[in-house]
Amino acid sequence: MWMVILVPVMVIEFSLAACGSGSNLTGGSTVTDSRPNVVLIVTDDAGYADFGAFGDPEMRTPNIDSIADNGIRFTQGYNAASVCSPSRAALLTGRYPQRFGHEVNIPRTAQPGTNIDDIGLPLS
Repeated sequence: MWMVILVPVMVIEFSLAACGSGSNLTGGSTVTDSRPNVVLIVTDDAGYADFGAFGDPEMRTPNIDSIADNGIRFTQGYNAASVCSPSRAALLTGRYPQRFGHEVNIPRTAQPGTNIDDIGLPLS
């Protein structure tokens, strides 16, 4: 019996939350243009100590240092590949790049014996 009541209530709740109409059931307005709470910074060829917040005396990164000083400082990081193109493909798809054949950076020109359309992130 509780499933008969619970499922329709959940559907209504999720529908109201997803529609983003800008108003709630009591007639008051809600904020729909709030700031995001996630910032993703993607860099290329950067190591752990390549930022001022982590000890590099030469590289000036005042904005990243401010984020580290006023927020959270991540001290362990993991990525799906050691080079940029497969790492970004993993970030976009949520899959290991080795699972769909994107293990190395994309060459600028087709290599002998390969088709240029068969490299990179598959459309599937």
